[in-house]
Amino acid sequence: MAGEGAAERAAGKEAEHVIAKAVEQAGVRDAEQLTAREAERVAARETERSGGQAIKDGWSSRVADNGQGIVHQRPGATGNSDAVRVMNPTSRYPDGYVRYYNGRGQPIGLDGKPGSRAHTHIPRNPDGSCPVPKDW
Repeated sequence: MAGEGAAERAAGKEAEHVIAKAVEQAGVRDAEQLTAREAERVAARETERSGGQAIKDGWSSRVADNGQGIVHQRPGATGNSDAVRVMNPTSRYPDGYVRYYNGRGQPIGLDGKPGSRAHTHIPRNPDGSCPVPKDW
């Protein structure tokens, strides 16, 4: 357990470093000001990396509530419905992971069906790209 805590702290420090670097590059005071401007830039990068398949045209982007990634969502959708969460690296997912949500707000796996956390946390590829669920 102690090792897991250290790994999580290290991942958290890495995320803080990434956010600080993004704040610096964007020329804003803090991460709260970063959200709108940087989220759009990150969305463009993620769309490019995924081949444009994971994040659909016209979707809005914002920093995840926990500050550890970006959420892309269909305009007008509420809760988790019709969304893609692209999360930062963690000790379990060193390249980060993606979680897709259907129109009912249920997380889905690559088979397009709702499932457990293990089934729906989809590891990102080392180049930042991500697999896309069936019929996405």
